[in-house]
Amino acid sequence: MALRIEKLTRTHAVDAFDCGTPALNRFLERYALQNRDNTAALLDLYTGGELKPLVSATFPLAEGGEAIRRLASRQAVGKVVVTL
Repeated sequence: MALRIEKLTRTHAVDAFDCGTPALNRFLERYALQNRDNTAALLDLYTGGELKPLVSATFPLAEGGEAIRRLASRQAVGKVVVTL
């Protein structure tokens, strides 16, 4: 199952997820609608440069297994990024 995340905008932050299964899409949409204001506020902070994700580690795609091991071992403090 592929997760596609499209560009989010302040007024259209809900229709960003397409997980390939209608049930999962409905689940995400329901909770996204409940949290639309929070999502919009976070998006404003991020686009304004006030909110920056903490990147714990970056791995090339060839080392994706190591990225998963890092997450599973709970050694990551922040985001683990896999680059293409």
